[in-house]
Amino acid sequence: MLRWIAHLDMDCFFVSVERLLDPSLAGRPVVVGGDPGGRGVVASASYEARRFGVRSAMASRHAKQLCPHLIFVPGHHRLYGEHHRKVRTILERWAPVVEAASIDEFYLDFTGCNLIYDGGVFPLLRRIRARIADELGLPSSAGLAGNRLVAKIGSRLAKPAGVAWIPHGAEADILAPLPVRALPGVGPVTAAALQRLGVTSIGQLASMPANALAAALGSWGPDLARRARGESDSPVGEGGERKSVGHETTFDEDTADPVLLEATLCRLVGKAAHRLRRTGMKAGGITVKVRYADFRTVTRSRALPAGSDRDGDLLAAARELLLGAAGARVRVRLIGISLERLRSSGEQLGLFGAARDARRAALYPAVDRLREKYGFGALELATSSLHGRGNGGII
Repeated sequence: MLRWIAHLDMDCFFVSVERLLDPSLAGRPVVVGGDPGGRGVVASASYEARRFGVRSAMASRHAKQLCPHLIFVPGHHRLYGEHHRKVRTILERWAPVVEAASIDEFYLDFTGCNLIYDGGVFPLLRRIRARIADELGLPSSAGLAGNRLVAKIGSRLAKPAGVAWIPHGAEADILAPLPVRALPGVGPVTAAALQRLGVTSIGQLASMPANALAAALGSWGPDLARRARGESDSPVGEGGERKSVGHETTFDEDTADPVLLEATLCRLVGKAAHRLRRTGMKAGGITVKVRYADFRTVTRSRALPAGSDRDGDLLAAARELLLGAAGARVRVRLIGISLERLRSSGEQLGLFGAARDARRAALYPAVDRLREKYGFGALELATSSLHGRGNGGII
């Protein structure tokens, strides 16, 4: 049976919700983000703002320079969550499987629905998008294809406020003329490496020999060529389970102070681990992100030898990654932590050190209860107290 997978992306989601609250913002260059007079960052930008070069994750100060008449809105994040749930409710009326990939994008598996709905899946997807606009007043774009990868590319091609269908068997031909950056997973570093090989389009990437790509990009290379041909078999997940837990922070002033960096990292790890334990999960991998003063961003990741939800274990791995990501005497603007490869926390204690592990297993629920009652700063790893917050307890 042919797979029918859709990707629905809410257009300028945060800005669109703000326009429901204040209709006078319609048609004007708007961003949801921090104060341009401080160190705020753009979270969402309207298409009117994007015409001036304003983009998400850009410093608010720079966005204001590009568009002096830009309107800044601080945001109502609780409302964004409410509208996310309303959109999902509409999608679940028609799609058998709905996965929330983020707060503003969804994957839908319509496989078999072409036999049920009159006219097939494409007209159905257009009706769903129209229903979201009518009931909620929110614009969206959607792509329909035989797999997740191509459906996501289709939704990008359909923006703003459109629907694109990439038929089965036509994937490679339709993707071929697109730039390599249009392929999900290809960022600036990978695009630069491909350009050195003379590859600028997805079609050129699809026809590259596997050994040449492996030499340039490692094991990721041959898989990238497969994706360039529009080949993917990733399923749409039931319920959209959480894939990662993370936190990040932007410093009030750029810093190269290793003590402050480590203290901040420690606090971020503690907060992420606390959330992990609340969901009954353990992390099998960890990523540290560092953004420098010039906005160059570096990430470092590693797999953990065993799944963990403990502050100390996760911090040890994060410290090693931070050393590899943050250069000496280079000023840092932001650091972040992401705990990944999540799985259920139920596991058997090891034979050796079982008593110690049991004591720690009993300790963390008590720590979490104290934090939930008195706030996170009531009990932290000693290092994080150097961040200037909390009381610096040792756990």
